[in-house]
This record gives sequence, C-alpha cells and structure tokens, in this order.
Amino acid sequence: MHSAHVARFGAELFGKHLMSIEIAGTLLLVALVGAVAIMLHGRDPSIMGQEGPDDE
Repeated sequence: MHSAHVARFGAELFGKHLMSIEIAGTLLLVALVGAVAIMLHGRDPSIMGQEGPDDE
C-alpha cells in the first residue's frame, strides 16, 4: 500500500468514524472486564490454593 492510501485510511478512520471507534473500544473493554469478573466469580478457590470468602 502506498503511504497516501494509509494516510487517507487513518484520516477517515479517526476523523469521520472516531465516535464509532470509541464506542467499539468501550464495548470491548466492558466485555473483557465482564468476562474476567465472571471467571473470577465462578472459580474454585482450592485450585489456586487460596481460600474463598466462605472458607475459614
């Protein structure tokens, strides 16, 4: 690709479509945090050698 094509693509992506890119990035971040929270909430504490909040 020529540098002019890359520059035009970048200008379109971060100029005209900036709000769409920010929304997509935010949604991906929320999905990642949710997936980690679900994983940590459902894990078995004995696997990691740690006690859970109910174990004493």
